[in-house]
Amino acid sequence: MKKRFTLLTILIGISCLYTYSQKLTNTAWTVYFPNKTFLAYFYFGTDTLSFSQDNISYTKISTFKESENNFSIVDLPTKTNPGIDTGNYTFLIKNDTLKFTTISDLTTSREMTFATCYWVRLQTGLKMVDLTTSIKFYPNPFSTSTTLQIDKQFKTASLTVYNSVGIEVKQINNISAQAITLNRDNLSSGVYFIRLTLDNKVEKVEKLIIKDER
Repeated sequence: MKKRFTLLTILIGISCLYTYSQKLTNTAWTVYFPNKTFLAYFYFGTDTLSFSQDNISYTKISTFKESENNFSIVDLPTKTNPGIDTGNYTFLIKNDTLKFTTISDLTTSREMTFATCYWVRLQTGLKMVDLTTSIKFYPNPFSTSTTLQIDKQFKTASLTVYNSVGIEVKQINNISAQAITLNRDNLSSGVYFIRLTLDNKVEKVEKLIIKDER
């Protein structure tokens, strides 16, 4: 009888551990493009999703709800996004990885981030990329061109542009000036990510939005 009780206790404990591990609330994740390039850090609070590039300062971007393995999310309203489209997903946490499966989402860039990117649990105090350099894009969003201003002295730099699914679409090499003009050229409107490399070291990953002129 005692052995049965012990086995039952272990099974209940494992069950509780599994249930606990399937909660997104108060968890942090490092997210990578499908090609394994760093995208960003994300933190799920009690009902708000926050985004960071340096794992220090986080910006609230969405509210969410979860019920068992069901997850719904809506972006906070901005000047360019009214925040009315809700995304619905199921999710599975296995070991230290998180996988989302789309049920429905009209926001394409958000679906790309959730359904195609790699989510890895962020360990306390861990920084995957040293993001110490401050850069500014103006304007952002832009229609024709934007200027990148770097606050750090360097010998040579390169700027790589990725689309929302992590495919490289543009690159500027051998940069020596601290102000860089990025032309749209033939890029379509949408969300892009900029990776800045200074003296062969990845310094910054930033989000950039291209929009069509009205």
